[in-house]
Amino acid sequence: LGAVRAGAVPSVLAAMQVHPSYARLQATACEAVRWCTEECAEGEAAVVSHGGIAVLLSTLALHPLLLRAHRDAWLVLEMLAGRGAGHRAEEDAQGVLEIARDAAHCHAQEVEIQRCCCNIITWLTGDYGDHAESRSQLFAMGLVATMLEALAGHLQMGVVQTVALEGLSLLVRDFSDARADAASNGALELCVAALSTHPADVSVQRSACAAV
Repeated sequence: LGAVRAGAVPSVLAAMQVHPSYARLQATACEAVRWCTEECAEGEAAVVSHGGIAVLLSTLALHPLLLRAHRDAWLVLEMLAGRGAGHRAEEDAQGVLEIARDAAHCHAQEVEIQRCCCNIITWLTGDYGDHAESRSQLFAMGLVATMLEALAGHLQMGVVQTVALEGLSLLVRDFSDARADAASNGALELCVAALSTHPADVSVQRSACAAV
């Protein structure tokens, strides 16, 4: 809280913008932003009001393989996305869907990154609603494949299975092209595997049934 009130957030974000190519600085700064965001509501407000969403996404796009930065930045972006549609709309405007898709692919073994990226994609898919044009755009981005990769890569991780299955069910709902693509790439088999692997996890069971 002391760091937030001392003005740490805008200073850290400014440093990230001044030195975008310095990977170590970017990774350390992402960690600082995460701590400030988690620490208190004032920290979250400071991150948002000083353009932190755009700065973090810019860093992730510029450094797609920088694992340290991705671990912390995605936690912040997921936290913000979960706290309001306004934050999600800003992330969407800054290209979060494509960046999340690429991050999930590049860091396929990182459970937290998988969860964060799938969660954000799922929330935004829900925000898009049932508009045919929006559904077509989401499908064209390859987000169905992102969910299937997460499901196949983390069968034992219930938290990843739940969010990826929820996202898959939203992406294919009432959209025949997406359903056909998912089915041809093993979606039903992955749903059955989730059901049999997590028989006691109600969240997984519910999400898998919805996706089927």
